[in-house]
Amino acid sequence: AQGVNIAIEAQFEKMGADKIIVMPGSTQQMGFMSAGFASKPLTEDDLEKIRKIRGVDAAAGIIFKSARISFRGETKYTFVTGIPIDETKKIIETMQQFEIERGRDLISENRYEAVIGHDLAYDFFKREIKLGDEIKIEGRKFKVVGILEKIGSKMDDTSVVISIELAKELFDTGDEISMILVKVKKGVDVDHVAEEIKEKLRKLKNEEKGEESFTVQTSRQLMERVQTVLSIFQIMLVGIAAISLLVGGVGIMNTQYTSVLERTREIGIMKA
Repeated sequence: AQGVNIAIEAQFEKMGADKIIVMPGSTQQMGFMSAGFASKPLTEDDLEKIRKIRGVDAAAGIIFKSARISFRGETKYTFVTGIPIDETKKIIETMQQFEIERGRDLISENRYEAVIGHDLAYDFFKREIKLGDEIKIEGRKFKVVGILEKIGSKMDDTSVVISIELAKELFDTGDEISMILVKVKKGVDVDHVAEEIKEKLRKLKNEEKGEESFTVQTSRQLMERVQTVLSIFQIMLVGIAAISLLVGGVGIMNTQYTSVLERTREIGIMKA
């Protein structure tokens, strides 16, 4: 349990403590899956408003949708992520831990090119997808230019990454954004910036405090949530260990008691 905790803390350290995630949906509905299916999604106006907040170094929007993927006559469904092809892309790559294993990264927002997850390339379809192969996303042909290193999450490892402009065109999302990732300037209080984002978005959307249609989470808050789950996991492991010790102790006691009973007559004879 401690090993899992250390591993997760290491992953959050890679992501950075200066990051903020803005997702559609209330705190009760919050979850990565809800980002693509919220009734009231985030928009480009929200993104621009966040970029103007003092203390924000950069902000990037993501489009996250489920899509039909075809390769050599075989069709399956997986997730497609649309990311910006500019300087803000670094925020997404850091937080999502996107690292190219083979090939190259996306270089143009208008080229029909895709970077695919490790499992999608090697295990998703009957035939392995290689660099230069063509896949179809919702009927549109995309050339595979890169394969990501294995992340460890099934969702990420079977996803497809394309430019956000092509994702908007493909899914006809208009100015809708599934998620906004924010990087805070060095030396600025992350929690203060997070509160400022909440206040500005409430005013923009004309919403009352506590009734927001969005959720703002710092990387530290996300880590605290994960650690809460890990604490429950640790308690469960302690309970299992305690039961195992109890059962083992009773078993040993029974064995010793039975051994003594079996020798009672023999001991009595020897005494006589």
